[in-house]
Amino acid sequence: MPASSAATSSCGNPCHTTQSLSQITLVCLQELPETAPPGQLPRSTEVIVEDDLVDACKPGDRVCLAGVYKAVPPRATGAVSGVFRSMLVACSVRQLVANSGAPAESTSLAGRAAQVSK
Repeated sequence: MPASSAATSSCGNPCHTTQSLSQITLVCLQELPETAPPGQLPRSTEVIVEDDLVDACKPGDRVCLAGVYKAVPPRATGAVSGVFRSMLVACSVRQLVANSGAPAESTSLAGRAAQVSK
């Protein structure tokens, strides 16, 4: 639960600030080896996973991920470089069915779809 504190500004007006903690994990996403071009290593990229999506996957899981592209500037080390790291910020993480590469469906959702189609 966010912690709230009250303070006063230089004019004497009350100021309210809210602080909260969030989970952030950096994940390395790799292309499926079966879909990689023959003779080449699978490509990979870094993904920032936040809050409830942190628990949606673990190392070795096959997932389908949707996210927003983000160009991250290099850390300030004194030298200026025009090379930016490319990352994704995850919006959705879904587990894939083992061996097929298709998204896993919950049985309740499949059952509802069968009932609606009748």
